[in-house]
Amino acid sequence: MTIPAGWYDDPRDRTRHRWWDGAEWTPWERIDAPAEAERHLWSRPGVGRGWTVLANVLQVLFTVQVVVAALTVVTYWQLRAELTVGIERPRAMDAGVLDTVAGAETPLLVAMVATALTSYVLFIIWLYRGYRSNRVDAARLPRGAGWAIGAWFIPLVNLVLPALVVHDLNQASRPLGESRAGLVTTWWVAFLAWGFLIQAGGPLPDDDLPVREYLRQLQGSVDLTLAGEAVGIVASVLGVLLVRRLTHQVRTSPYGPRRSEPLPEVSAS
Repeated sequence: MTIPAGWYDDPRDRTRHRWWDGAEWTPWERIDAPAEAERHLWSRPGVGRGWTVLANVLQVLFTVQVVVAALTVVTYWQLRAELTVGIERPRAMDAGVLDTVAGAETPLLVAMVATALTSYVLFIIWLYRGYRSNRVDAARLPRGAGWAIGAWFIPLVNLVLPALVVHDLNQASRPLGESRAGLVTTWWVAFLAWGFLIQAGGPLPDDDLPVREYLRQLQGSVDLTLAGEAVGIVASVLGVLLVRRLTHQVRTSPYGPRRSEPLPEVSAS
């Protein structure tokens, strides 16, 4: 007799239930009782096609951020080279180059801010919808779905908690006992470093400083911005990989509800 795919008593541990894919046992497990879990899953919404579209839009935005950051690096590298000349030989400094760089900087800054804010909002929506969906093991989510939004807006707490919420989603859409937190951790560290370096490089020197000192301090700000944009490229690439992986995990996990009659127990193979 062919036994349909579904959740059955784990032949190795009767306190758990393991996913039978119709041919063999899989690594997917859950601890709660099937009837209770089924009712709980039906009370949670599905992710739907819109969630996948949202993930694709996020990946496009992160890719745009990579392009804008790369153009910013090129622009600021030109500025840095001219500042070096100015520090060594102020009279040899080409003011026209500075004007050109300043003209290119404004649209790049606008593009970066626009894509960053848009991706920030859409990422929170994507995270919230995935976190509260019926495609994850709710028993392994230690926080309510509201934290997928609130975690980002509490000072100091938002330095850690958003990463933990993303980690929750990662773990709850994977087989029980299987842990792969490396991508989440690396992405979050790069994301924080990006923001810190950009903020540190933002303030301009005091106009009352001597020319050489002003240029030196301005070059220091440019160096921090260059480092920030370089880290931003890494963070955005990792963001693409993270969204792609978690979307695939959630969409393909067997935790979604299935309406079926009680099925016979499956013996160990």
